[in-house]
Amino acid sequence: MPKTTTTDTDTAADQAPPVLTLDGTAYNFNDLSDRARLLGVDFVRTDQEWMALQHRYRQFVAMEATVVNHLKEEVEKAELEPVWTSGEPAESDKPLLTIDSKSYDATQIPDSVRVYVEDLVRNNQERNQLEFRLRQLDAARGAYLGAIREELESSGAKPMDPQPETSNEE
Repeated sequence: MPKTTTTDTDTAADQAPPVLTLDGTAYNFNDLSDRARLLGVDFVRTDQEWMALQHRYRQFVAMEATVVNHLKEEVEKAELEPVWTSGEPAESDKPLLTIDSKSYDATQIPDSVRVYVEDLVRNNQERNQLEFRLRQLDAARGAYLGAIREELESSGAKPMDPQPETSNEE
């Protein structure tokens, strides 16, 4: 995280005050109650973690698609015969590997295929953990926003007057 530094040439007039913007209304961060500032900082940290995990989650989804494609290629190269195809009941107590509605005897797959299956299992476990953490963080973000709204109201925080101009840059 970048750090803000000041130099001897910086003056108070040159620096814009830190601002908390909630529901389109800006508040001078320094004028907020201690609790509102603490909740604001905690919300930002939670939101940053949520955004980082969203990025990681998208990487897992992309990686899964790649591994599935490689798995299909390896199954074709190995010339495995399906035990059954969709619509037919499985009559086997053996574990099955199902790809595109075709099931293969998982005890007979070569190591080259097994590696991709293991990668998919591991990826799926990590993706499930990420989804759980994202749900937790999403709930926390909502709770922080609610608590900040309540604190602003109960502490009588006054919006900035005039409101700072917003830029349309993204």
